[in-house]
Amino acid sequence: MVVNTMSLNASIVIPTLNREAILCDTLDSIVSVADGSGLIEIIVVDQSPSHQSETLCRLEMLSKHPQVKYYQVTFRGTTRARNLGASLARGDVVIYVDDDVFTPPGFVQAHLDQYLNSTIAGVAGCVIHENERKLGECDLDPSTVSRVRSGKQVLFNAGFHYDAKWARGCNMSFRREWILKVGGFDENFYGIAVGEEPEFCHRLREAGGRIHFAPETELFHRLEASGGSRDQLNLRERFLAYVDNSVYFWCCTETHAFKRFWQIARLLRSSLTKSNVVFSGRFMDHLRWSMDGLLQGLERFSARKPNSFVLGAAEVDAKLASVLREDIYNSTD
Repeated sequence: MVVNTMSLNASIVIPTLNREAILCDTLDSIVSVADGSGLIEIIVVDQSPSHQSETLCRLEMLSKHPQVKYYQVTFRGTTRARNLGASLARGDVVIYVDDDVFTPPGFVQAHLDQYLNSTIAGVAGCVIHENERKLGECDLDPSTVSRVRSGKQVLFNAGFHYDAKWARGCNMSFRREWILKVGGFDENFYGIAVGEEPEFCHRLREAGGRIHFAPETELFHRLEASGGSRDQLNLRERFLAYVDNSVYFWCCTETHAFKRFWQIARLLRSSLTKSNVVFSGRFMDHLRWSMDGLLQGLERFSARKPNSFVLGAAEVDAKLASVLREDIYNSTD
């Protein structure tokens, strides 16, 4: 069934943590292409405890833009921020981008155009990094093309359309009704939140939703070195969070006991045989952290908690008040 995208509109949601100039640059790039694009709002969920004075000045100016809604919150968690953004969103489609991207002209409409097909519940956006380009079928060997088209592999800088198993958090969109239908992103993922996008997409596809990759939706991901969820983590915390979240992911998505055990075993083997682990001089530390992560992931799965922010409009207004920082840039209009 074909629908008219002129009747569809979009909300962009940007979860952010400890970003400075790059966050403002990202907002500048989105605001510059907003007019006439079907974009009705840009929702920023800022988990940063503070900002540099220059950043604060730029955010103050940007928050005056009629489409920018800036929320500074007291919690930390990418998935929780995504859910809050979706609950606040007024758009038919919610587009998620990272806080270190550049969006070219036509970005929003390219996402909306994919929803001409009513069978599409979500769009995996095209992601271009520095020194990368889109890869057409002629740039790839036939076996790779076959794996991508059959759903066995995802290629986020492909130059051709295909149905994808999951989407990358730095550039993805979903019909808002589908986000709420499947319960939003799992807030039990934490820190670097490895696996949160594939787990959400798994539930969406299990519910009958279709995720489509579209090369026209490209943006440029700058991969800012400072800030973000990795900043506050030392080596042990980062490795532990990676294993813990990955174990939790496989517990959520693999129902067959043997297959789940096999995937977790592969995960541990892969984690411990990477060159930066083997030659780090701290192999035994990594082994111990792997076991800790395994136990934590299994324990979190057995005691997982419900999400906080997959709410209706009336509920989210009440909940929002409890997590907002007292800040002159907060906008709840």
